[in-house]
Amino acid sequence: MLMTTIVLIFDLIVNNYLLFHIIVEFFAISILFTLFTITWNARNHLSNKYLLFVGIGGLFIGILDLLHTLTYKGMDIIPSDIYFANQFWIATRLFESLIILSGFLFVAKRIKIRVSWLLVIYSVITAAIILSILYLKIFPVCFIENVGQTPFKIYSEYVIIAILLSALGVLKWKEHYFEKEIHQLILWSIIFAIISEFCFTLYVENYDFINKVGHVFKIISFYLLYKANIQSGFKKPLETFFRDLKISEEKNKEYNKELEKQIATKNRFFSILSHDLRNPFTVLMGFTEYLLDNHEKLNDDERKKYIKIIYETSDETFRLLENLLSWSRTQTNTTNYNPVEFDIREILDECNELISSQAALKDIAIIRDYSSAMVRADMDMVKTVVRNLLSNAVKFTHKSGIVRIATIPGPEFLKITISDTGVGIAAEKLESLFQLNINHSTKGTADETGTGLGLILSAEFIKINKGQLQIVSEINKGSSFSFTLPLIN
Repeated sequence: MLMTTIVLIFDLIVNNYLLFHIIVEFFAISILFTLFTITWNARNHLSNKYLLFVGIGGLFIGILDLLHTLTYKGMDIIPSDIYFANQFWIATRLFESLIILSGFLFVAKRIKIRVSWLLVIYSVITAAIILSILYLKIFPVCFIENVGQTPFKIYSEYVIIAILLSALGVLKWKEHYFEKEIHQLILWSIIFAIISEFCFTLYVENYDFINKVGHVFKIISFYLLYKANIQSGFKKPLETFFRDLKISEEKNKEYNKELEKQIATKNRFFSILSHDLRNPFTVLMGFTEYLLDNHEKLNDDERKKYIKIIYETSDETFRLLENLLSWSRTQTNTTNYNPVEFDIREILDECNELISSQAALKDIAIIRDYSSAMVRADMDMVKTVVRNLLSNAVKFTHKSGIVRIATIPGPEFLKITISDTGVGIAAEKLESLFQLNINHSTKGTADETGTGLGLILSAEFIKINKGQLQIVSEINKGSSFSFTLPLIN
């Protein structure tokens, strides 16, 4: 069948080119009118603006192509000394290429395209082309007998090629708005249209061989257009005509997942507020009430014991409240980021002093394996990070264990590592460690309570300070938390 068609086309080209030209043009016109019919009936449901632009434009391009066919020399339907067919060719192809480019540019725009306005615009342009060629005869001459194509005609072909090349670039840019198969068909349709236009820059007579070759490439171009927009449209209408709806559905799924995550985060946040803040205040109120009622009955050691419990509970609650407020500011983008140059040793020494009493209660040795190094970061944020990581290390280390603070300078960043010989973290829990919506709070080795918020906040602060956080951990052998800060050389 294919070979028969090729032989028939070759025979027509050699022996009856006028008939071949009519067949080529009517083949293209039938595709354009069919494309318009499909688009018109689906116009209220189309979200892909390319299909709307090209589909509605198919009617008007088809009308102009019909006039190009009827005015072709040898048809003698509209006799004239002017080569109207060449003028219609240039005007039609220029109009068509601009429609294709506009369709790609507007493919994903959320503005509502009124079909009535497209009809008006296309009608005005089509009427202007017909009037300028057939009646007013002001359209530039494109072909002169015994001379060939005019410079206007040749330059216009190159302009059309440039527009089609631009359309290819935009198509590549927005390829995700098309099904892969349809994208390839449209792409090759435009490529063959460009080759066809180039052929039409080379002929001297309308019946030249290169002119005939150009029409062969036009057949291929419109056949691919048929495959992309009509055949695929019937076979896979949802994929072709409602591609944007699928994209929108996928985006909604992503949005719903994010919404669920935010709701879970909110619930976890309020759980911390209602439980982890309420419990320490219950302790504070209970012991202060007991002291008020029994202060005369208690001896100094007993009073000191209860005051110490109140102080430690207050200190822990204050840190939790600080973390909550700091974390809420990071979520609302109201955190003040004030990077300055400072010696990391000062921060490490200060945090070590703050945690030393907590470590002493468990007879934990804190080894300081660091030296002076100038970094650039927000001091308050770094202090919060070190304090939280150091506090966690002590919390999850057994009595008489070891916590080490070390620094390793690199070419651009300083690596700060806080490691311990504690309980370690299971591999399956590492991934969810920084998610607030998952409750990963674990009691310390001396039944210390916590929320896990300090670690989440630390990760946020390190990210703000252009650093990275790494965790290495093994059950019953300990954990190592490392983060980097920009180093000042």
